[in-house]
Amino acid sequence: MVDIEGSLRRGTTTVGLVCGDGVVFAADSRATAGSLIASKRAQKIFEIEPHVGLSTAGAVGDIQALVLLLRAEARLFRMRTKGPISVKGLATLTANIVHGQRYFPYLVQLLMGGFDKAGPSLFAVDLWGGLSEERVASSGSGSPVALGVLEQGYDPGLSLEKGLELALASVRVAVERDAATGNVIEAAVVDGSGFRMVDRSRVEGILRKVPVSPY
Repeated sequence: MVDIEGSLRRGTTTVGLVCGDGVVFAADSRATAGSLIASKRAQKIFEIEPHVGLSTAGAVGDIQALVLLLRAEARLFRMRTKGPISVKGLATLTANIVHGQRYFPYLVQLLMGGFDKAGPSLFAVDLWGGLSEERVASSGSGSPVALGVLEQGYDPGLSLEKGLELALASVRVAVERDAATGNVIEAAVVDGSGFRMVDRSRVEGILRKVPVSPY
């Protein structure tokens, strides 16, 4: 999408982390076009398959087109094989799609995670289709701030509840220090029961416990 000045609408801060029993995503909802807050309700966390979630930062139009494509590819795989694609398989396919567009690139940074026979896993896909498996990752303009909080508090054995608290805290701190990050903070989890967005009241309850900088 393009605003009246011709600037792409872009997403900002998302985080993902692998816990002992699942994967957690958190993200803000602000999309910017230069100095303009183009949207306060941009969606940045998506369900691709019942067992796979995706968090996104980058150009809103590219994100929306890519999400639709990935959902279609995952459904085709399920129809052809009579079973779901693995998290790693879908992440690899995503990286290949992005890499194939490197001369006319999707302007996106992606975190894909889920829960399958191999357990919980998280993958990062960069602008050029580079793929890496991570335990903790962040994307967008507020990611340097968010990563500092994540790495300070992360432990591979975290429960989903503690992982959710850490993920939300990292985005909350990014809101305080990154001008392009803000408005609503949302979260999702993926475990053996599948993908689900975290209830808004639960998110707000956790955020009330996060210390706010006095500066």
